[in-house]
Amino acid sequence: MFSIAVSESQGGILYKVFLFGSILKALISVSTNLIIADIQPYEMSYDIVPGVLFLPVVVVYVLVPFLLGVFEIVRDLYVNKKKSKSVSKSVLILIGTLISVSIAVISDAIIPHVLHMN
Repeated sequence: MFSIAVSESQGGILYKVFLFGSILKALISVSTNLIIADIQPYEMSYDIVPGVLFLPVVVVYVLVPFLLGVFEIVRDLYVNKKKSKSVSKSVLILIGTLISVSIAVISDAIIPHVLHMN
């Protein structure tokens, strides 16, 4: 939903801010160790060592679009109250989004924190 809203407003300020930020993020990531400090090899895989700007970049480029997308879905739900098909689609999209985010947060943040996994 967020990507549709951004692509429909390609001349808008939101599109320009995220485009400029993406280019800036790529340049900072390539030229410095501020976003990804290092790559740590393991026996079967690799893992990244986050840099100083890793969390702010994740918040801006993952959390903000997610919240804007949920806002668009909820707004669409209230605008199209009378149209039952639109409302049911919006509710299903919202439920699917919340389930997906919940699974990701539980598996990537809560379980490693509770089990003290690094």
